[in-house]
Amino acid sequence: MVGNVAAADPRVRRSQPPRTIAEEMAAFEDQRPRMRKISVGGLDLFYRVTSWNDLGRALRGHGAEDADLRIRERSLHCVLVVDEEVVGYAHFREHSVGTWVTDMDYWEACDANSDHAAAMAETVLAGWGIERVSVYGLVVEFAQLWVSKRHARVSAWAGPVRALIERRWVRRGATQAGLMILKPFPFEYAGQVGEEPTVLTELRLKTRIAAMRRLYRRLLGVRPLHDGEHMWRSLAGRVNPPSRKPRRLRRAY
Repeated sequence: MVGNVAAADPRVRRSQPPRTIAEEMAAFEDQRPRMRKISVGGLDLFYRVTSWNDLGRALRGHGAEDADLRIRERSLHCVLVVDEEVVGYAHFREHSVGTWVTDMDYWEACDANSDHAAAMAETVLAGWGIERVSVYGLVVEFAQLWVSKRHARVSAWAGPVRALIERRWVRRGATQAGLMILKPFPFEYAGQVGEEPTVLTELRLKTRIAAMRRLYRRLLGVRPLHDGEHMWRSLAGRVNPPSRKPRRLRRAY
């Protein structure tokens, strides 16, 4: 999925985790006592949940205690382990959106905080009004996945990741979610798009992305969003399909 590391030769970098992910994996032993665990098929997934970051504080002004206008974000950092060897990493982001938040409120709050939050808001709003999905719970972004080449080949990661999605977001009351989005993109090509790509590089990139889309559709049940870069899934069968054409955000100015 989306990465932020500049790649040299994709064939070499494909087997190496990006620096930020390598740091998360290296810190696993120190974090392990505070992490929760899911085991499927001989592969263990350990995950920790960050505190909520209040994205909408500036929008609420003196009504800062009004939960109906709250827009919050937090992350799940997941480490995949086989026989005590760290072999992968996954990152999810959750958005909790209050009842009376408008599309413009949601986008402005996300845009004021970070590029990744703004990108997530734009993707969601291209398909739905925020009130159409937030009523069912959290909005989840499957933001990153890296798995060592040996374990990626057999898609061993899919079992515990599906179990996490089911346990945490499909049937968990307060942590239930309605919508999950993701963007298939190979880490090894991050930083190369637009940097004088050759025909061969472009072809390899398109081939890799097409293969990732097929894989995620088969393993995670996601579907293309407007035949574009992103894919989506209704986590509990509640969210209706997106608009037939990408929605445009109606700005107040």
